[in-house]
Amino acid sequence: MTSNSIKLFDHYFNKIFAVSQLALLIAVIFEFINSSYYLASSLAGVFLVVGLGFLVLHNTRPIATLILLLVVHTCLATIIMWLYGGIHDEILIVYPLILIFAALLGSTKLMSFLFAFISMAILSNGFVNHYGFYQNSTQAINLQSAATVNLILLVIFVCSYFSAKSIKELIAKLIDENEKILQSKREIQKIVHQDALTGLPDRVKAEEKFMQLIAAQSSENNKVALLFVDLDDFKNINDNLGHQLGDKFLQLIATRIAGAIADVGSIYRIGGDEFIILLHCIYSTAEVQEISENISKVVSQPLTINDYHLSSCCSIGVSLIPDDTEDFESALKYADIALFQAKNAGRNHICLVNQKMIERTQYEFKLQEELRKSLRDELFKVHFQPKLDLVTNKIIGAEALLRWWHPTLGKITPTEFIPLAEKSGLIHELGFWVLEQSIKECIYWHKHGNKRLVIAVNLSPIQFNSPGFTKSVLQLLGRYGLSESFLELEITENLLIEQNEAQKYNINMLAAAGIKLVIDDFGKGYSNLAYIKKLNIHAIKIDYEFVKGMAISSDDRAIVTTIIDIAKRLGIESVAEGVETEEIASLLKQLGCKYAQGFLWSHALESTAFRQLLKEKN
Repeated sequence: MTSNSIKLFDHYFNKIFAVSQLALLIAVIFEFINSSYYLASSLAGVFLVVGLGFLVLHNTRPIATLILLLVVHTCLATIIMWLYGGIHDEILIVYPLILIFAALLGSTKLMSFLFAFISMAILSNGFVNHYGFYQNSTQAINLQSAATVNLILLVIFVCSYFSAKSIKELIAKLIDENEKILQSKREIQKIVHQDALTGLPDRVKAEEKFMQLIAAQSSENNKVALLFVDLDDFKNINDNLGHQLGDKFLQLIATRIAGAIADVGSIYRIGGDEFIILLHCIYSTAEVQEISENISKVVSQPLTINDYHLSSCCSIGVSLIPDDTEDFESALKYADIALFQAKNAGRNHICLVNQKMIERTQYEFKLQEELRKSLRDELFKVHFQPKLDLVTNKIIGAEALLRWWHPTLGKITPTEFIPLAEKSGLIHELGFWVLEQSIKECIYWHKHGNKRLVIAVNLSPIQFNSPGFTKSVLQLLGRYGLSESFLELEITENLLIEQNEAQKYNINMLAAAGIKLVIDDFGKGYSNLAYIKKLNIHAIKIDYEFVKGMAISSDDRAIVTTIIDIAKRLGIESVAEGVETEEIASLLKQLGCKYAQGFLWSHALESTAFRQLLKEKN
């Protein structure tokens, strides 16, 4: 029996029981009046057994009470059939009712058992009558038999009425419960796909809306625009004023944007300070530009939270549907590409994606994959550009420069692949590979008579983000036996100014270990002298843009003169980059610049060619 079966009959079982007992009592009286004392006593016995069973079992074991009622009535009907009219007896009308109740109870075993029992009883009765072992008398049709049939039909009618009513009510309850479940499911889906902080729908809902707009757009002459919005200054607010205030700021900004685009689109939060906006009915790029500018103005309006007067701005990347794509993931990716361009343009910009941007991004992705393969297959080469003493004209060291010749793409410049290596995280592996090759080459020089040569290696600021960077560099030096004093690490001025804790730690530890730190391209950035003095910088390299213009530009000559003078006063070396003519070399020597490198002496060479140059020059 199932719990649903119990629920089905529990409410009306008392009534059904009462009807069946009443019918038995009427039958007892009827048979007693007709002097059928044996049948009357049998019916009375059933009446007492069922009634007693109901009183004992109903409250504690309701299922057993139902089974008892069906089994006892089945046995009673079978006995009456055998005693009187056999398979022609009117009592057989009870059998279908018993089977229907068993089925409604949901018990397959009970229904199968009762059906088998009834079938065997009927078959056996037919068998014994057919072969003369036992003969049932054919009952005459009279008022008594008609009354018996009507009594049975009355019981069937009343029980069927109560059962049908119970089933209808149960179905109504199930429909109601199903609706409640569906409503709960909708509420759960709403919660699951709703941003907890801002209350905005999430990326999943954005995709659903996108597909709806695409379906509607196909039948109308308009466009859909997907805007990828990123707050430019949110990180500073979050880091400096705390996450609680940052969360409040995001809530207010989200509300502002939602209000600004309520009539033309919908907004979704996809994480952090990033939002998606879908503009529904767009007819021109000028309209997109106007709405985007309005969003930018709304975001930039000042906010006051907890007595803090805050302001922000945003960058927006846009893709148009169907002009750029009709796929949600592609539209989001293209808007992200445009967002990247907007940020590169100086932030607080709006950029619509175009085919050139898409192709460039696809090329960069391919290049990034090739970068990974080339690093694995060691297709990179380290070249060495000599650094000379302007007084003695001797090579005193070299700068290691990474070169990449791809089998199918050809020569790829560092300005192309270094940013990709930084973006992908490959810069750590690539940077250490260059450092290792450079240290091994410097060891070779020392073993072959050039014991004072120094190797200079350029480092990416990202490499300094790892707290264990200095330890790894020192381990590499120790593995090959190169003294720290023969290694120069070239860093940018920006790294000195915009340091995080890990970068500060690594710069200080490298300097303390005796590794020489050199500022590359000096003069192009902040040129903060306080940092140069504080961090014990060994040398500064004068940017080649100033060096090459010395002969024709008094301004460039003045800048170079000043840098050389600063280096002298701070007690550090100055190195001129990009020297291409004897005239420039002579001017540098007159100004007191001691070291230089450039095409005047040599471009960057492979190790074999550089070793040959050492033999000739030194």
